[in-house]
Amino acid sequence: MQLEQIKKYLRIEYDDEDSVILQAYNTAVSFAKEKTGVKYAENDSLYDTLICLLTAHFFDNREAISEKTRSEIPYTITSLIKAIEVRGNIETDSETSSE
Repeated sequence: MQLEQIKKYLRIEYDDEDSVILQAYNTAVSFAKEKTGVKYAENDSLYDTLICLLTAHFFDNREAISEKTRSEIPYTITSLIKAIEVRGNIETDSETSSE
């Protein structure tokens, strides 16, 4: 997933917070792998959605002390984590054709 895709999802057009967005993205990828036990794979739309949602959550809740109310991980995210955990890794074309 590219920075521009993430920024589009977050609806951010400026470049001032690119490093913060990348940090939130990297945290999201690590968090998702830890929670699901599944490594991120390109072209996995379910995992891409999870990463976008987590990145947005971590980006929006990045302040140690914030005027916004802190929020727990949203139900949508926990549902996707569970679905990916149960499903496991997706099959790639090379894995399917070798059987």
